[in-house]
Amino acid sequence: AALNVVSKMVNNRAQVIGSIAVKIAKIGATQAARDLFSFVLTTTTYFKEPQQKQAEALGTIAQVYAKLGKRNQARATFTKAIEVAQKISDKGSRDWALQTIAETQVKSQE
Repeated sequence: AALNVVSKMVNNRAQVIGSIAVKIAKIGATQAARDLFSFVLTTTTYFKEPQQKQAEALGTIAQVYAKLGKRNQARATFTKAIEVAQKISDKGSRDWALQTIAETQVKSQE
């Protein structure tokens, strides 16, 4: 239960950073947006397995691509997130990551 709470907090942080990256990209600072994406991938360390951290960060990045109208990049990044999540050895962590990615995909369609 505690892991889920911490994971949700970290995922929320990733979403906030992703939102900031979208705003930065919209004003033309694409390198700064990429740096923020990199930050999300390297600083969310609260997960049981590194693949879970990476899969969820990739899902957030894909959502940002979708919000920027970059559908092909979003689709490719969601696919990569799913591939990474499927490699998680712990079934509970794998299921949680896949569920989070699915929820993020739905949100990106809104």
